[in-house]
Amino acid sequence: MTFSSLEGNKHYRAFVQRIQNFIDQMVECGLDKYIELPIIAVMGDTSSGKSALLSNIAEIKLPSAHMLTTRCPIMIKMKMSDSWSAKISVKLREAIAAKHGSKSGFTSINMKKHNWCKIQQSIAQAQEYILNTTGKQVARDVVDVEIHAPNCVDLTLIDLPGIVRLTGKGESESLSPQIQALINNYLNNDRCVILAGHPANVDFHNSQIMQDAKKVDPHTQRTLPVITKPDLINKGAEGGVMELLLGKKTERGFPQLSDHAGCQEG
Repeated sequence: MTFSSLEGNKHYRAFVQRIQNFIDQMVECGLDKYIELPIIAVMGDTSSGKSALLSNIAEIKLPSAHMLTTRCPIMIKMKMSDSWSAKISVKLREAIAAKHGSKSGFTSINMKKHNWCKIQQSIAQAQEYILNTTGKQVARDVVDVEIHAPNCVDLTLIDLPGIVRLTGKGESESLSPQIQALINNYLNNDRCVILAGHPANVDFHNSQIMQDAKKVDPHTQRTLPVITKPDLINKGAEGGVMELLLGKKTERGFPQLSDHAGCQEG
């Protein structure tokens, strides 16, 4: 690589960062309520591997357990830097913001490389604060995660709650429509890139997120489907998965991504 190409890359990165910062500032001011801003949203069924997909891109671990893990949007702002740092905060957007202001009572959590693995716990703590403060099962308020690291790509993504088709004993019947309403808010944004997670062990025809995405994006112009959980491919189903990878069933092929996100420690 020549010196001139390196310089060109620096100028390009600086330009991308300026655009990213500008969009982030508009979101910070709440202008996304009135203007459809560009965003990349990770969507999929509950336990579809979408959080692991985002964890791979951001190189951090998101909350994961045998339960509904994401109950509000988690916005991850990645920025390339020579040093490691992270900041987890809360942005109130709902009616509660009118009472408390856009700045919440949640104390921002700052992290460095030596405690990088605690980011997952801090995100869960921020989400719990939002749910307790709003008194809701599903909230539109955002957990804001800002990451600076050498391996980061200058990119902002948002993780949304997984689609719930059926509620269990003791769960509110309003849970599913609340989550769907939140997801629809992003689906209907013509400037939102839909990063759709599809598990390798689930038949493509049963994919709820691909069905929802097709309604708003029939020509797959802003939908990027990704196969998750490739280690769970059912025996004999390899051919069907290969057809998805090659784009034989859709207008766009399904890139495959490993499901394991690393945790950096000092």
